[in-house]
Amino acid sequence: ENYWDTSHKAKAQEFVFSFIPQESTMTTALISGEIDGAYHTPYSGLGQLRSTSAGKLYLGKSMIFTEIIFASSAGPLANPAVRSAMLLAIDRTALAKAVYNGAASALRNTVVPLAEWGYGQAQAKAAWDKLGAPAVDLKRAKQLVAKAGAAAKQPMTIATRASFQRYIDIATIVQASASQIGLAVHIKPISPNSYGDLFFSSKARTGIDMFISENYADIPEPLEILYPAVVPGQFYNYTGYSNPTVTRDLNQAYTQADDNKRAALVLAAQAVLADDLAALPLANPAVPLFLSSRITGAPASFCYLYYPWARDIGSSGT
Repeated sequence: ENYWDTSHKAKAQEFVFSFIPQESTMTTALISGEIDGAYHTPYSGLGQLRSTSAGKLYLGKSMIFTEIIFASSAGPLANPAVRSAMLLAIDRTALAKAVYNGAASALRNTVVPLAEWGYGQAQAKAAWDKLGAPAVDLKRAKQLVAKAGAAAKQPMTIATRASFQRYIDIATIVQASASQIGLAVHIKPISPNSYGDLFFSSKARTGIDMFISENYADIPEPLEILYPAVVPGQFYNYTGYSNPTVTRDLNQAYTQADDNKRAALVLAAQAVLADDLAALPLANPAVPLFLSSRITGAPASFCYLYYPWARDIGSSGT
């Protein structure tokens, strides 16, 4: 009643939050009306949520990016030709459709989704179009593997979260794709409680060549994604990736107040990274939002993480 923004006074009197880890249980609860709505509904249940008359499913823009992170500065993936070959072997469009049940789009050769651009949108869209659509080219991939030499054919290990089906599916796709071009990839399941250690502990990454990440940015600023992952000495740069042009442009962008100039610098770095592939970009999942037919008002976008959406929810008549 004393909410500071009187023009957005809450319409609902009370909210009850339920935390349901089981995907099938959450889907059933939404369809039955036990739960009125949910952000990030399970991708596995989207088919049921699309067809139910209990409410409506929305797919909002997101700043989520699914990628393969390289965990070591040694091994076959230290060779740019092998990284390029891996990406050419993976059908990113099919992966986005299958793993996310039609609620994701394939990333081009950048880990930065277009929705991540809070400025310079026209410049970013033009640069995105120049990257070219994701395509499978096994012939070219095999040529790159051959060019890399015998050392490139050493077995590699990809870590995945045990019992987390999306990650298991992605690891399986990567493994099968690699085998088509003569590369061997072993899958190593890691317990969910330990998987997060891969991001912060070099010891946890020992013996691992790559691992899967569904990451996101907190703000629509591409530097938040790129800077800590590709600038030497930054905390997510596990391989010691270093390109003087990329480092120069991102350092200048970091202190550039003019949006258009900052966008130009970031996009110049992105163009180089599209060839260097400091990580393998896979997909940009949407934010699934389900609202029962008796409520309305929730914004269907990634802003739900920080926007006070609960104040806007009401019944269909308010």
